[in-house]
Amino acid sequence: MRLVIPSGANDIVNQALKYGHDKRLPTLNKIVTIGGPFDGLTGFLSTQTEATVRRLDVKPSRFTKHFSEMLKYRHNFPDNVKLLNVYGDTNTGYNNDGFVGVASARSIRYLLRGKLAQYQEAFYSGEQAAHCALNQNPSVAHKMIAFLW
Repeated sequence: MRLVIPSGANDIVNQALKYGHDKRLPTLNKIVTIGGPFDGLTGFLSTQTEATVRRLDVKPSRFTKHFSEMLKYRHNFPDNVKLLNVYGDTNTGYNNDGFVGVASARSIRYLLRGKLAQYQEAFYSGEQAAHCALNQNPSVAHKMIAFLW
């Protein structure tokens, strides 16, 4: 099984897809993903409006090779996991955080549909929603703390 894309958000999901039922590993209860390019960087230069993108179904319109591979292993994902998916849009007209498209970040919901005990999305926009700024955004930190504790 090869599930590789360089991203912390993807790493934890890939780990759970590969080893989700391995009793030798700690039990996964909650995950926070921030700006995860789950369906790669497709849609990076999408010129649809933010409101349009957020209304769209979370099913990707085209699956990257990586996303298709993750779909094959979704049955391995552990039960009763709660997930907070944080993503952003810098409002530059391209529906992305500077690196990851909103649609790609939201595709995790489609990937893990019916597998999660709880799914939450937290959307941020503006300068503080840039990919490298999301993890330093105080609003994101408060949301994460509330979710985890």
